[in-house]
Amino acid sequence: MIFVKTNSNLKFWFPIFLRVILFLSLPFQTQAAIWSVDNNSNNPAHFTTIQAAIDSAQSGDTILVAPSSNPYGFNTTITINKKIVLIGAGYDNLTGGNTILHNLEFVNESPSQGASGSYLSGLRFQYNNSIVSFKPDLSGGSLASQQINDVIIERCYLLHVRYYGGAPGVLFKNHKLINCRIEGDINLGYSSSANINLDTILISNNLFNSSAIRTSSSSAGQNTVFVRNNDFINNGYAFYSQNIVVANNIFYSTNPGNPSPVNSCPNCAFINNLTFGYSNDTLPTPGGIGSGNIIGQDPLFVNYSSDLTLSPGSPAINAGSDGTDIGISGGSYPFDVGAPPRIPHIQLFDVPNSAIPINGFLPFELKAKTHN
Repeated sequence: MIFVKTNSNLKFWFPIFLRVILFLSLPFQTQAAIWSVDNNSNNPAHFTTIQAAIDSAQSGDTILVAPSSNPYGFNTTITINKKIVLIGAGYDNLTGGNTILHNLEFVNESPSQGASGSYLSGLRFQYNNSIVSFKPDLSGGSLASQQINDVIIERCYLLHVRYYGGAPGVLFKNHKLINCRIEGDINLGYSSSANINLDTILISNNLFNSSAIRTSSSSAGQNTVFVRNNDFINNGYAFYSQNIVVANNIFYSTNPGNPSPVNSCPNCAFINNLTFGYSNDTLPTPGGIGSGNIIGQDPLFVNYSSDLTLSPGSPAINAGSDGTDIGISGGSYPFDVGAPPRIPHIQLFDVPNSAIPINGFLPFELKAKTHN
């Protein structure tokens, strides 16, 4: 039980108290500030728009965005031009609304300030043309400034993710896309003339529904793109790519190759994947290498339409190259589809007695659950 003295402004202090709890629980805890955003003006928060919070924040600050029945900007693009931790309420929040955005872009503001080191979680980009984009090309900047590195996107609902090239030397290094539901495409070289260098790009433990991964023929370092422990379902082709490492994925009613040349993935390495339900599902694909793949066997999902948990007896259980499951339940980032961000969520808030005298104490019970 927690006690708050009643001569304080409870409506004002309670949200701050909750932010302190959240701050103490953040795995990336620093001395940076925490800001709140709520587009319902009747609720207490520092800002009503995400962009205003980003513009006011310092590099390294955390921004917590409340759930809402209204999107945070329709037909608008939110720009992250500094290191920001941006956390929403979740994309499939069963205890309240979602945090819905339209577009978001990571950019470099100057040679000394950019979006490197940013983190996104718990956001839903739900419109047909919603795009999360990376645009590091800085006019007049040095070669070292043409990069956006060390970015994590986790537990978000995504349509399109696009990496833009431009000046020679554009670099994306140490990116992680994990535990997301993806309904469009991941394009690691948007535009055929993109000059892009890729270094350690991890796409892991995501659900790809009718979606694919693309790379540009002019992208360098593609053999450091790792596609691991994803479930690809309901798509003609999983890749429009080359020179990538594909390990421990499930391809269900999805061709694990490119449309042109048909069924190929040139210089790709396929390791311990499982394919089922597509006429051309042999691995490795022509022009690729690989071993340990399971071809044409049903992964035995609990329910293909609603629950991708592996049933007992599934050939994917403990069949990955690391000894864990093939698919989203294995690897380093096991994924519970729809899981909220890794911060406490309130399960119970109860005020047993609101009739408290002046200068007395108001007891209340607060229970929260983390989601690691």
